[in-house]
Amino acid sequence: MLLAYLGLAACLLFSSKLREYGPLIWALSSGIIFTTLGCEWLYAIHEEYGYLALRNICFQILSLILLLTYVKDESDLLLYAWTTVAGSAGANLINFLRLRKYFTWRFSWQKNLLPILVLFANSLVDLLYVRADVAQLGVMTLVSRPSASSHGAR
Repeated sequence: MLLAYLGLAACLLFSSKLREYGPLIWALSSGIIFTTLGCEWLYAIHEEYGYLALRNICFQILSLILLLTYVKDESDLLLYAWTTVAGSAGANLINFLRLRKYFTWRFSWQKNLLPILVLFANSLVDLLYVRADVAQLGVMTLVSRPSASSHGAR
């Protein structure tokens, strides 16, 4: 998602033709965030198709009501884009709020302290080993390189 937004920002920055549609593009692309947060794939895995269909129908009806109420002519294009995004964003926010059904966020220090310490020690040893190699290479290149004063004596 982050790469998609960085790519979009680069395109808008370097393309003058796209830049004039910037607000519209940003409005429509904001749906990427909500689609990512929505985790619709999780509900498909658990075969909650009835929930997905009902949720989509409700938010599409809400989006249609908002469109018919607030979008009047061609000058309301940005409002149209935000209304369209609001329909899918609302559905995905409901998905996000229902994630508690599948995940528990309890953390037990007693249960997880030993694995955390093992991973910390492992990364510390790895870091020291990598740094030691770099330090040894630096020392070896300094020792093997002739000093500047010996060049001047020749």
